[in-house]
Amino acid sequence: MKAIDNPNRILALSVKDKLVLGAAYLPFLKNGGIFVPTEHAFELEDEVFILLSLLNAPEKILARGEVSWIIPRDCQEGRLQGIGVHFDESENSKMLRKKIEAHLGGNDTYAPGLNEGTASRVMEVSEIDPLDGVAIYIEYGHYEHAAQTLRWHVERMAGRDLNALRKLLEVYFRLGQIDDYAKVIERLHLAGEHPDFVKLALFTGLRQAHDHAQLRVLAKSHLAPGSLE
Repeated sequence: MKAIDNPNRILALSVKDKLVLGAAYLPFLKNGGIFVPTEHAFELEDEVFILLSLLNAPEKILARGEVSWIIPRDCQEGRLQGIGVHFDESENSKMLRKKIEAHLGGNDTYAPGLNEGTASRVMEVSEIDPLDGVAIYIEYGHYEHAAQTLRWHVERMAGRDLNALRKLLEVYFRLGQIDDYAKVIERLHLAGEHPDFVKLALFTGLRQAHDHAQLRVLAKSHLAPGSLE
């Protein structure tokens, strides 16, 4: 598996004040968007996920978008460093836009960038740990992003994290990527996975793709003769 430079990013954003929400919301973008204060490095058109909670509501919504502009550190106009994120056209993003506009009551007030002192009191931003992000991606059905993040983590750990490999195996099975599924079984075996787990993974994969060549080769090494008949 090819190493990945960076995992997909999820920014957790909590906006606790209606006026600040109105300043951060970007209604003029085609699908709507939001300004996210962050010191992390991004480039224009980077894909980013935002796990947003609004005005202390317990519900959180995961929305996907891309970076439409960047306000750098030490901006001369005194704006808060961060990124403008343009929502995509997914149902989650549409739902988030509706919730924001409902909170604002049709108020489309926009302030391009926020005062640091004000924002720090009513906005909380953090970048979610990549492995915690995997669970979020899976919860919302973004299996490709979960797989990409897990691959990145496995390569960083030189294939020694059995838990991450098991989770990657599960994600590949959900995606129906049996070639990659078989490769992860082999990596699990080489990393010292318990033989019973390897056997179960092989049986599971062969039920999905009984004639898969690599799985059958692995089965000859790990399963009892005649167990595939």
